Amino acid sequence: PRFWMQPAGGAPRIAALAMFYHERGFRTLALFDKEPDAREHAKKLKDQGFPEPSILFCDADGREESDIEDLFTQDDYLKAVNDLYLIVLKDAKFSRVTDKEVEMLKNADASLKRLVPTLEKLWQSHEADGWGTFDKTKVCAKVFEIAKADEKYPSEKSLARFEKLLEALYAETDKLAARKPAKGNTAK
Repeated sequence: PRFWMQPAGGAPRIAALAMFYHERGFRTLALFDKEPDAREHAKKLKDQGFPEPSILFCDADGREESDIEDLFTQDDYLKAVNDLYLIVLKDAKFSRVTDKEVEMLKNADASLKRLVPTLEKLWQSHEADGWGTFDKTKVCAKVFEIAKADEKYPSEKSLARFEKLLEALYAETDKLAARKPAKGNTAK
């Protein structure tokens, strides 16, 4: 494979894992969400000597902030959210989440620029209804479940966004392959 992706589980872990592999001579890229906390961790990673060109951010259509989940269209992501939580919260007062609801929350709170934090806020507002906490990991699993069963899911727009990210990763991987490895490094 041209590259191998290692899930890290959040910005602090991305930095630690990227530095671990980099210090051992592996050609390493660090892919962060494009949000303030991740930018801070990316800066710290760079300050520790990790090469800046190897630090990438998940960019959804040039937005100021975005998470990997924002590469999905809002409709695609909400389909997975609703399909999951209609089952998980069948005994709670769950109602299907709509685009309008998400947009109303974003308009009411300028700090909500990304879909997952917006959904987390929505879940908090339904605490009394028994919704619990929003679980993006379970939604991710539902995305894959839907995609295996429906060849038209996710949408072309979502796929194009992921393709653009992969193209950026491929381009940077090719640059890494062209760079001379660190002294004593035989990793390929």
